[in-house]
Amino acid sequence: MLNLLWIIGNGFDRNLGLATDYRSFLRNRYFKAGVQNKYRDELVKRVEGFSPERASDLWCDLENLLGRASAFYEDDEELFHETFENIQDEFLDYVFRESSRIPVELPQESVQEFRASISSFYTRLTAVDALKGLPALMSTSEDVTVHVLVLNYTNTVNRFWDEIGKDQPFSKLIVGNSPKFFYQGTLLHLHGEINDGGTATNIIFGVSDSDQITSPVYSSKVDFQELWVKEKKNFGIYGNTKTAEMSELIAKADSICIYGCSLGESDGYIWRQVADRLSDSTCRLYIFDYGLPDRSMVAARAYQKRRRDLVRRFYEVANVAAEDEKSISDRFFPVESTKVFNFNPLV
Repeated sequence: MLNLLWIIGNGFDRNLGLATDYRSFLRNRYFKAGVQNKYRDELVKRVEGFSPERASDLWCDLENLLGRASAFYEDDEELFHETFENIQDEFLDYVFRESSRIPVELPQESVQEFRASISSFYTRLTAVDALKGLPALMSTSEDVTVHVLVLNYTNTVNRFWDEIGKDQPFSKLIVGNSPKFFYQGTLLHLHGEINDGGTATNIIFGVSDSDQITSPVYSSKVDFQELWVKEKKNFGIYGNTKTAEMSELIAKADSICIYGCSLGESDGYIWRQVADRLSDSTCRLYIFDYGLPDRSMVAARAYQKRRRDLVRRFYEVANVAAEDEKSISDRFFPVESTKVFNFNPLV
């Protein structure tokens, strides 16, 4: 049995038509006109340049802000905790309300597109990428177990997953003259989730490593790390084994697909394990990138530049050594995100 792992981020929700990006949260909720918030006002005073006008769409920038802001709150640790707990509460409520706009009954054409994307995505790739990238999935009739590591807090991926899970195996292809079946494996919300009723559990919001906390006072403080370093909070506060479960999923993956993720430093502990898997196995990596233009429709240099930037970004956040880049590059394939999850907006 082969193992295919998908790592899915906020880009999935945005692709459904939800305004769940960081900039929209700031504009529509945190800095909304007429809304009073003493923690926000104090944060603006202490951290120069914090405003929706200067914000990106990427949630990793909020987590980077957390690490950077620690240096400006060394006089009041309690206020720091209250400030970022307040931001967490605000954005959890915001993304829950956004996700509640998805219809109760998912359109069947969208469910079928999810089914096809998550299993047989490689049939939509260029011939060269498919042949180089996934020979095991392409050339053998061996069955595949599909796993999903969700970095979102919403349950949108769960809803599609549950729909296709009504059939097992949930997908079938013919390879040569033999059928190839796809079965559901694990779906893991690494950073916690919000259920249908709006209750949030095991929420992880913070940085990847203590060296991303710029305050020397707090970066070495065990209690502080346990609250704001992702792995430490899952283990030390929630007492769960999610990080170990993630490591197991990555370690056994024959192919890894990343979709809707910003490749932020605050998730560096994930990207390092992905890079390690590439370097010590024949595992292939596909990163479906929103900014990568359709290579058949645009000037070649635009595609080439974005591809080069994406590869360099992954090497940086995954701490890939220069001597390992060549071996990894042979099994690393940037792909346009338009190749998969082609839904009509659901809201």
